[in-house]
Amino acid sequence: MIPWPGGLRSSSRLLEKRRGNVIAITASDLSSTGGREELYRFCKKEAGDIDILINNAGIISWGYFHEIPADRLHALMEVNALAPMHLTRLFLPDMLQSGQGQVVFLSSVAGYIPSAFETSYSASKFAVRGFGMALSREVKQWGA
Repeated sequence: MIPWPGGLRSSSRLLEKRRGNVIAITASDLSSTGGREELYRFCKKEAGDIDILINNAGIISWGYFHEIPADRLHALMEVNALAPMHLTRLFLPDMLQSGQGQVVFLSSVAGYIPSAFETSYSASKFAVRGFGMALSREVKQWGA
């Protein structure tokens, strides 16, 4: 879930208007392992087997890399790089078992072209891009 301007309820109404039914909405802390695991359990409870996972969360820090506070850098890498990996690790086994499923990674142009003053963001998006490319080769044999 991505909270759009106006919050989750507003996003839910927009999705229902454009695409049909929204099964459930929730907010999750993707910067923590516990938050990601809670999201996985919520999705399984509300929707059962998941056949598509869209990794789209992201945060950014602008400025000179050496001036970015360590806790902000850690949070950025947790959300942008580690959350997609961890969520994929949680959802992928069910997809592999069923022989179908898709994992989508939405990155950024910063994952192709590094940008000054967005050094940590660029690094996190390169990580997502590389992870998705490698994972695709790894799981292709199982139809996911």
